[in-house]
Amino acid sequence: MHCPSALGCADLVAHFRLAGKLAKALHRPVCYGFASPRWLLPMATPWVCGAAPHVREALQQPGQVHRQAIARYDVPAQRQTIKNESDASAEYCSRSPCDDFGGPLTDPRLARRFVKGPFLGEECCEVDLAQARIAILPCPFDGTTTYKKGADRGPEVLLSATPQLEPFDLEIEGYPFEVGVTTLPAVKFENDDPAEAVRRIQAAADHAVQGGKIVLGLGGEHSISIGLTRALRSHRGSFSVLQIDAHADLRDQYEGSPFNHACVMHTIAEDDRDAAIVSVGIRACCEQEVLYARERGIHQFLGHRIARDRGWIEEALSRLKSPLYVTFDLDGLDPSILPSTGTPVPGGLSWFDTLELLQRAGSRFEVIGADINELKPDPVNHHSEFLAAQLLYKMIAYFWWRPQRPQ
Repeated sequence: MHCPSALGCADLVAHFRLAGKLAKALHRPVCYGFASPRWLLPMATPWVCGAAPHVREALQQPGQVHRQAIARYDVPAQRQTIKNESDASAEYCSRSPCDDFGGPLTDPRLARRFVKGPFLGEECCEVDLAQARIAILPCPFDGTTTYKKGADRGPEVLLSATPQLEPFDLEIEGYPFEVGVTTLPAVKFENDDPAEAVRRIQAAADHAVQGGKIVLGLGGEHSISIGLTRALRSHRGSFSVLQIDAHADLRDQYEGSPFNHACVMHTIAEDDRDAAIVSVGIRACCEQEVLYARERGIHQFLGHRIARDRGWIEEALSRLKSPLYVTFDLDGLDPSILPSTGTPVPGGLSWFDTLELLQRAGSRFEVIGADINELKPDPVNHHSEFLAAQLLYKMIAYFWWRPQRPQ
């Protein structure tokens, strides 16, 4: 019998038997490529040599065969326009997310309709607001930065890097976007008044939290965390705070405002005097901040201690409790891996120490909100925005993704 490719019939049978075993082990009908990522065929049973004409058809008309595969698993194959509550439009995609590698939307257990948005871009891995669990809120405010400005471009540049990510996370062996992610319209700021910025961010976040969404804020400077935590506290009450940062940010006011980026953690600490706060990676602060941290009971894990003590992660987490909010100033990372921030300080966290901290926090606590801030894009170090995008996806994976189980 004639075979349509250089593969022998025995090789074809072995290949598709393996595909069938993998599909069974994963409890999902997975699409497996025959010779190219675009040549995807649904394999429910092993093929035999008699199916060679079908292989030939797939090689000649891969698009048609794959469209049939999409229809078979009830993945939306037509475009239709939707609008979320913020009147921001999106489109359902005519292709399945992860078409190129046999992704999760061939799984009929997933009822969500995935759309194209800023997050992961062309991969079509967002959902509309009604179906979302995670709401990404861009907060491009940079009104009080005192050294290198440009953090207002951070959210846009970070999101523009996400389409370069692999939707499949190798560590968890899953697709974090399955939790349901949407990107809200960016908060608009008319001036550099930090008090007004806090009010605007709080109002935008309050709408999402009231709707049952977990808000993941993107700065902008670190002062965005004040509005985000105030919105969350009005609905959830008290919660612990994990701060990753090079700076303590514990001044009571700076340049005449308690809402300056240098005061963010002092304001959050005073908003709830009973909340447990742990600050990790601190390498720069004034004497006033040290004294306040001791008086308020803020547990600081300083950079020089982290470099010498391998048990710091467990001790840091032991000081926290559920529910938990995570605020991540990117200058908490070492500038050798992320130089594009307003005030980089040497001696920061490494990538894998950071991931271990976040993973263990996500497995131990209920994380009810988070933010990433202080990305200052520059035309040379584009790897900074890619790292920030990867960090965003890792936080979603560690905090809110759980393995899909068959019903």
